[in-house]
Amino acid sequence: MGKSSRRRGTPGAPNDASRCARGGGAAGGDTTQQAGGGEAGSGGSQTGGDRHKYAEHGNVCICGYKGCTGLLHDFYETEHVYGRRPVDFKVSSDPRFEPFLESLLRNLHVPDEKKREIRAKGAGCRFPVAAHHFTEEVVSHYLNNPKFRGVWKVRLDCKEASKFLRLPLDDRDRDKPEQGGKFFINANVTMDESRAALSLVRSERSTLQSAGRNVDDPEKEALRISLERKNEALAHEAAELKEARQTIDNLEREKQALKRKHRRTKKAKSELSSENEQLKEQQTNLTLDDVTRILLKVGGLNRLTLFDPEWHKENEGAASVLWGFNSFDEALVYVECFFPDVDTSQSPGLQRATRRKRQKGSHDPADEVKKSCLLCKLFFRRDLSEQFLALIFNKHRTTIGRLLKEWAPIMFSMRQGMLNNVLLSTGITSSNSV
Repeated sequence: MGKSSRRRGTPGAPNDASRCARGGGAAGGDTTQQAGGGEAGSGGSQTGGDRHKYAEHGNVCICGYKGCTGLLHDFYETEHVYGRRPVDFKVSSDPRFEPFLESLLRNLHVPDEKKREIRAKGAGCRFPVAAHHFTEEVVSHYLNNPKFRGVWKVRLDCKEASKFLRLPLDDRDRDKPEQGGKFFINANVTMDESRAALSLVRSERSTLQSAGRNVDDPEKEALRISLERKNEALAHEAAELKEARQTIDNLEREKQALKRKHRRTKKAKSELSSENEQLKEQQTNLTLDDVTRILLKVGGLNRLTLFDPEWHKENEGAASVLWGFNSFDEALVYVECFFPDVDTSQSPGLQRATRRKRQKGSHDPADEVKKSCLLCKLFFRRDLSEQFLALIFNKHRTTIGRLLKEWAPIMFSMRQGMLNNVLLSTGITSSNSV
């Protein structure tokens, strides 16, 4: 059989409830009508000529559609859920009935005169509505259910409304937000959808007859069709279940992959943390001598390497560039010649010298003398600025200025003395040279 008329207007197979509603069995009498109208019905389910007689009272449905009565007659000849008497509604004073009534009048295109009549009579007014204006799901689940009363009381959330009502859903067929905002049953299945349902029922019946099926026993045929639908539903559910299991398996594999990645990341982070701790420990254990060795090795030209013999051995020619000597040893000899008391074997370190109160007439320590002497020669040799030397020795510019002011005369007298010695050795006096 075809799909629900809720989407395409095709019929569904009859169920037990619909057969009870038409067959006049245990579910006959007023029960079905009360299920549709809520309070009471106007006669029980009818079979054979009685139901045709009921349909001959003119337009038995309040809708404004042409051909509604004829379509109702045609459905009587089938075993479809729409093949039942119209639903008899009774206007109720319950506040929930008013929006339901307005939805019916709007969706069924009820003539204005009929609208005014129903509204004027108010509570207690009865009016019929053909079942084919509702979806097959609503007819099967509510209108043909002898145990259900008051379809206008039903309120559905979005998920339930998508199951029972015609799609797309209409926001006009729902309560106001302050009242919950849920949908109520509406009658908005079009005549074209109902006719398509009828055509499909007749086509399937013709197909069954041509295939030699026994359509004279509607009970057995209905059971067969119901069984086929259940099998199709089970096959569909099995396919969905298989797809869901495959999705679960894929997610499980992704989960395991993420777990492995997390373990690798955690291990790498732990190793990195361990290395960081070792580096911190090594940094904490560094001594001043360790820092000095590091600076001598990779520090380039600085206040340590400038006066370090090992650095000058690795950088031959540095003494010539800095002071004009062939080697650093020659520079030390130069200092020793003019300052015999200076111990040139001492190299400056990073340890800041303790400040001592200078006595009147005292000289700087030996290493300061050596540094000052070579610093002054470096200044005049390379024509450097005081600021440049201050940056190298980590001193203020004025300190370098005072040092140069003190050592410039000394260097000049040393140079003058060397010149006199040369002149004496050649037998030339300074007066003769003049």
